Amino acid sequence: MKKKLVIFDLDGTLLNSIYAIANATNKALEYFGLKTYDAMEYNNFVGNGLRKLVEIIIEKEGHDKSVDEIMEVLLDIYNKEYDYNLKPYEGIEKLLYHLTINDIKFAVITNKDHDLAVKSCMIDELKPYSFCKIIGVDPEKLDERKPSNVNVLRLRDEFKLKNEDILFVGDMLVDRDTAKNSNVDFVYCNWGFGKVKGEVGIDENTKVDTVDEIIEKYL
Repeated sequence: MKKKLVIFDLDGTLLNSIYAIANATNKALEYFGLKTYDAMEYNNFVGNGLRKLVEIIIEKEGHDKSVDEIMEVLLDIYNKEYDYNLKPYEGIEKLLYHLTINDIKFAVITNKDHDLAVKSCMIDELKPYSFCKIIGVDPEKLDERKPSNVNVLRLRDEFKLKNEDILFVGDMLVDRDTAKNSNVDFVYCNWGFGKVKGEVGIDENTKVDTVDEIIEKYL
């Protein structure tokens, strides 16, 4: 069945943002005199938003700084340097073009801070494409972060769709769980953070290596 709405995760699915995340986080850690990490090491920390990333680092290193202290500095830096080496993965522009010319709606649901998510979707490569909705994390509604199904079901109802009309595309277990909790089909992008992180437990039948596989199977 051809889909009417494709919901994308952002980081690791549409955009390779590992360098931007590492850049901003390392500068925040440096500000407090804390240990920094190689960009590739951040693959072990990403997937559940910046706040969770900071929590993991604090727990790992036993820092006495609070999450809120580091987050304040981190968000200030990231908002200014969000596009540091930020690029779409191969084929993403082709996929968004295909969705556009076939009148298939597409949206983003991410555990990234909402304002940062919107800005990231406005880099030059993505400007030609109109997301019907970009939903990031509201710090006042942390319980709505993935794997919550709240935002998927809101989009379903807003556009008067059925569950079978929706495809969720992501690169990590949290995306798989979001799709499962929402009772919608899921595609696992084998080019993202989850693969680099070495996540296990993903159904092989949901994995794709190229955007062409998504187009051929679902669109």
